[in-house]
Amino acid sequence: MMTTEDNVPDDYARVRDDYWRVVRESGGFDLKNVSIPSYMCGTPICAMRTFEGHDGCYPYRDLVKGYCIVRLQRYNMKHGINYKMSSLIKFNMTTNSVSSYYLTLLARDPDVSPSDKTFQVNRSEWKATGWIFMYLVLVIYSHDKFIVTRDKDYQSKLKIVNMAIETSADDSEPSKERLKGKSAHVYITFKGLDEPQAPRQSSEFGEHVERRDIVRRVIFEST
Repeated sequence: MMTTEDNVPDDYARVRDDYWRVVRESGGFDLKNVSIPSYMCGTPICAMRTFEGHDGCYPYRDLVKGYCIVRLQRYNMKHGINYKMSSLIKFNMTTNSVSSYYLTLLARDPDVSPSDKTFQVNRSEWKATGWIFMYLVLVIYSHDKFIVTRDKDYQSKLKIVNMAIETSADDSEPSKERLKGKSAHVYITFKGLDEPQAPRQSSEFGEHVERRDIVRRVIFEST
């Protein structure tokens, strides 16, 4: 009995295996030294796609930006720093049904960059925490990737009404430190979304309706 692998032409299998070997060696971030021969373009080789970030012409912009900020937040928490995202340089993504993203971004330390100190929000701790708003955007966008097509300004309409975070941290710790909990549930109440696209969709429509999102955050030190 022949397996599917036995039926794959030798040339095709060699190109496919060489391609993914280079991808693995680079961790998925650097694809400069790997490509699919032109005569194989159009064949069903599952390859990664590369997008430049400087011009903003890439798919799923809100999703990609959200992944950048969440990943940078995890890096900050792990190393005890406070880098801010400056720009997206590029990213690679797999083209299968559940895509993986390999992001290369530029971040800077606001404490050594005078230009970053022109504006600071101090009204409350959660309003000054940009990643909470980005969690909200990621939840909305993950359920409705076409929202930007219908309303490119939807983010400006979102307003966080209230936020609570549940962690295993000691209640005696300052709330600022509890926000950094590596394992947490974030409860966000917000307005500004006219018609949600979600499995448990509310029967109420309109930007005035208060809606709730729950985000579970788990950070593994080993990754």
